[in-house]
Amino acid sequence: MKRQRTRGLAGSRRGSNILESALVLNAFLLILFGMVEFGMSVYTLNFVKYAARDASRYASVRGSTSTSPATNATITSFVKNQAAAINAANITVTTTWSPNNQPGSTVQVRVACNYSPLLTIVSPNSYVIYGRSILTISR
Repeated sequence: MKRQRTRGLAGSRRGSNILESALVLNAFLLILFGMVEFGMSVYTLNFVKYAARDASRYASVRGSTSTSPATNATITSFVKNQAAAINAANITVTTTWSPNNQPGSTVQVRVACNYSPLLTIVSPNSYVIYGRSILTISR
């Protein structure tokens, strides 16, 4: 005589547990990667603002009367050498002296970083993050 198997409630619960776990795991991973993405964008914003401020300090003490005057190229390399966890190729630095590089004039450093998200689900487009700082040249 053959025994007939009955599924009962245990079989249907096992299938629903797998389905619920898959749905919850997808939501959890989306939230987790969204937090990582948000953290990277805030890190990039902080770096760009810090780099602009630090580069303007660098330029303000290296005016035309300094032993090694600052140029656009030296300021750009100064900023790009500080980039950690950010692709230096995505960073552009614009330096403007008003009216010139003499003490008493002002120097403006503007740093821009083209930020493209790791996940296109969170934000499908890349965007530019800016930082700007203006200081008076001291020497």
